[in-house]
Amino acid sequence: MFRLLVLFAAALAVIVSPTTASAASPTAADSATTPALSLELFPPAGTVRIESEKAGIEKLLKEHNSDILVVNFWATWCGPCVEELPYFIALANRYPQDKVRVLGLSIDFPEQAETGVAPFLRTRKVPYSNVIVYMDDPQETIELFSDKWTGDLPATFFYDRSGKKLGELPFALTDVQLNQAVDALLAGEPLPAIKPGNH
Repeated sequence: MFRLLVLFAAALAVIVSPTTASAASPTAADSATTPALSLELFPPAGTVRIESEKAGIEKLLKEHNSDILVVNFWATWCGPCVEELPYFIALANRYPQDKVRVLGLSIDFPEQAETGVAPFLRTRKVPYSNVIVYMDDPQETIELFSDKWTGDLPATFFYDRSGKKLGELPFALTDVQLNQAVDALLAGEPLPAIKPGNH
């Protein structure tokens, strides 16, 4: 697992060094026809928005207009995050957005939005919105989601239509675990007691 605080602490070193393009970069034609950055609250699939304000994150959690919002913290370089990505893609494809909306919150560096994150999303055909979260104080990001979360990646949080948090699973999930959690919440039941390491 990866710690959010450690990653943000390393940001200065990355900012002053050149970034390398992802191996999954799109062709020149793809780049020319598909913008990488979006200004929409919930960016279209294959694009990304950068959010650096607490109020902006809170708006995402309250204005999603779906019965259940599934928020997944991830990064392109996080192995366990990439491993569970297909489960979130399948979940997003299974339900209409007014029923279940998946939101990816990436902690990749903003400089990598166009050359790394957006191409990564397009190559893997990720059908849901993704936002790069980059606040000055990473601890503030962590505390906004949970006082129990250590900042490890991946981590998943669940919210109802009003923005009330329904629960959290701050570890890598299997497809069975993710579906078990969402099915229970849609049925009006509490989040099941799911333990890490049941892969």
